[in-house]
Amino acid sequence: MNDKGSMTGVEAVNMLRKYIDDTYEGYYGTTRSDLFCGQNAAWDADELVALLRCVVANAQTLNGTDTIQGLFSREDNNNQRRVDMFRFAGTLFGVRGLESRQDYLYVGNDGVLHDARQEVDTYKAIEKMNALVKEGLISKSFIDNSEEKSETMLENDLGFMHYDYNQTQTLYNETKLQEGEKYMAAMVPVARWNDGTGEQFMRFTESWRSVKTDGWGISKAGVGDDENKLNAALRLIDFAYSEEGQILMSYGPDAFIKTNADGSYVTFDFNGKAMPVIADETYKELWDKANGNYTNYARQYLGSTLSFAKSQAFEYQCTHEVGKEGAGYISNAIAAGTIKHPLLALAENPWYTSVPTVLPNTKAENDQIAGYTELSTKGRFNQSKDGNANMLVDMIVKGYSEDGMSNAEETVKMVSETWNGKQYLKLKEQAWQDLVDYFNSL
Repeated sequence: MNDKGSMTGVEAVNMLRKYIDDTYEGYYGTTRSDLFCGQNAAWDADELVALLRCVVANAQTLNGTDTIQGLFSREDNNNQRRVDMFRFAGTLFGVRGLESRQDYLYVGNDGVLHDARQEVDTYKAIEKMNALVKEGLISKSFIDNSEEKSETMLENDLGFMHYDYNQTQTLYNETKLQEGEKYMAAMVPVARWNDGTGEQFMRFTESWRSVKTDGWGISKAGVGDDENKLNAALRLIDFAYSEEGQILMSYGPDAFIKTNADGSYVTFDFNGKAMPVIADETYKELWDKANGNYTNYARQYLGSTLSFAKSQAFEYQCTHEVGKEGAGYISNAIAAGTIKHPLLALAENPWYTSVPTVLPNTKAENDQIAGYTELSTKGRFNQSKDGNANMLVDMIVKGYSEDGMSNAEETVKMVSETWNGKQYLKLKEQAWQDLVDYFNSL
């Protein structure tokens, strides 16, 4: 396509079809879409770009107008959703730290912390996303930061693909899509990753659930010298981490769970473990009160947002059948080891260790880190919903547009030296090593 340059939509589609047939030696047969959507998907960034070119070049054929967009974000006026675009860039181009559980940190194969904001590869990936903007493959609403939302994009066939949560988004199959359409999760792309064993093409996702920073604590002032009070508080927290407690924290009281005549739970197999089935009335209430959105139901009605270990078995039962189909592909691939991911443990290869959501820095150190205003949670790399902007998002839209940052190397230097990135990383790295040393001493 790059060699040919200008082409019609029909020429682009025929070229992609021939490429799939030739490259995969007819493996996908006439169902070439399985390259992207099937259990046997094997797409990469180049193939996605080719597909997006076909989409935007054939807008009239796809939706009857010339308004269909390629990649889009769920809510263009919500900074928390706009940053999904650079998270997706990390998945597309093999860059760690863009979906970190804390800031932009990740554990390298050398066992020490790295900051994606201080890595040249990060900005090289952002350059490629900016190239997609220039080519018109990312939605105009994302570029203009308009009021468009995924509900409008999906139900009106105005957007082709975005990066988001399976359960809440595939609900659109129930009420918003045209007959015959399926909106589902696709397999993560093949990308070039370097996990320390040498650069290799593989499927890897950094988007992995972890413990949140909120939680319960037992204050010394509240307990005093009363040992019975301390033990009672500890028993409460111990219960929350027990098997029975995890079911309570995930499902709510027994009234939310389907039971047999003898009072035992009705169960189903979830990832190889018997988990309770939600009650029929619970499912009805999910739709009556939250329009099928498990996250909203759990937060606003069930109250299961406290930071204890929870199972996704409840959420899975609330997922639309089309969503389950896509999720099933991904689960199968994870089980087979064809999609790799971080571990919530000290992995033998530290590159696969998930960075903790919080590190044991002292108050003085945290105060010092907060003083690095360009790097702070309210600074240039803000990912919160009401954040004004995020520098990486701005660079996807506009490229290098600030003084002193005309390429990846200059940008890394600005972050590391001018904005105190080196000092920030040193404080975080020391806390990480303290945590590792403590763990190893147990």
